[in-house]
Amino acid sequence: MEYFRKTVSSDTLAPIFDLPAGLRNRNVEVIILPADIGTGEKPRRKSAKGCLKKYADPALVSLEKGAWAKAAEGKYADR
Repeated sequence: MEYFRKTVSSDTLAPIFDLPAGLRNRNVEVIILPADIGTGEKPRRKSAKGCLKKYADPALVSLEKGAWAKAAEGKYADR
């Protein structure tokens, strides 16, 4: 891992950062690390959402609303 580390006067950082009073007029250590290290981000999971879209039939969308009820009625109507 590449990093940058240097001790500098906090007076040079004051125009850039809003330093707490306890760090003003002192030597401070500056450490610069890559942003992707230690961000706590979870790896992105892959999703199957939309992978079957190419098989969808727009003409059948209107029939979906009552499809489950019709299927259950046909299967369990004689009980």
